[in-house]
Amino acid sequence: MDSDLLEPIAETAPETGGDFDELLTCIGALLYRWHGLEAVLVEEIRRLRKEGGDTGKNLVRVRGSLSERLAEWGALLGLRNRGNRQFAQTVAELSTQIERLRRTRDLVARNFAGATDGGDSGEPALFCGDNDLSPPTSEPRRITLTELRDILGQIDTCRERIPAIERR
Repeated sequence: MDSDLLEPIAETAPETGGDFDELLTCIGALLYRWHGLEAVLVEEIRRLRKEGGDTGKNLVRVRGSLSERLAEWGALLGLRNRGNRQFAQTVAELSTQIERLRRTRDLVARNFAGATDGGDSGEPALFCGDNDLSPPTSEPRRITLTELRDILGQIDTCRERIPAIERR
């Protein structure tokens, strides 16, 4: 392979190490932890179905979008806690938080445009380009390493709350 092909990349790529490497690692962690959150939600739906008496294919197959799965989870929980408005509100708030996190995860997974080490005075950040709903002239969204760490923490918290919410 001709080494001239790699020169432009080498000239513009940020130095590796430190916070920039952590940023790149956090991008992978975002996708991995999101998968874990969805897996916990599916397992919780299966458990609730089984406890409700479902058998067969209904027990095994959990289909639909994340919104549909969250709605089913909420409905299954609602059957067990009828009339408890505080419980219903807690489930709705968690579902809303998960939906918000999904939008951020989708933005990173589908519209990742690049990353920067932040230069001399900035924090490492990733940039996500326009999505289908953004006006074509909008600026890329900047997500800093601090924001990404916070998002990862929120995903972990939601993942832990899904199975624990009924047991409070």
